[in-house]
Amino acid sequence: MAIEKEVFGFGHAWESEYGYAQAVRADGTLYIAGQVGHDERGSFEGIETTHQQMEAAYANTARILTRFGAGMEDLVDEIIFATDMDEAFSARKALGSRVFGSHSMAIASTIVQVQRLAFPNLKVEIRSVARLGRAG
Repeated sequence: MAIEKEVFGFGHAWESEYGYAQAVRADGTLYIAGQVGHDERGSFEGIETTHQQMEAAYANTARILTRFGAGMEDLVDEIIFATDMDEAFSARKALGSRVFGSHSMAIASTIVQVQRLAFPNLKVEIRSVARLGRAG
């Protein structure tokens, strides 16, 4: 028997071109596809540095979580893909407490350097997993 899934997308062209959802909820877990530094319209304009891109990727993650009635505190795992480890490590350090608040140490986090991401201008992509429907 197939599991029940709920999918979400922003409606950007690359979602249908590549064929994927931005998020899939299954059995109380939300799997969030790699989020990158674009604004709500899908534009990369003005979002150039690793820090700016990471901040925008986290904002997109938060938008997805909100859609499912969750917040950043519900994230349990993230994988950060970066084209420059030093820049990404520095940006994550700077953004961590602001993005996660008092939950900044309550997420499993992995950061890896890659040669390139989906679009040539991208410097960072963040994939994450959240548990939904927490008690109490």
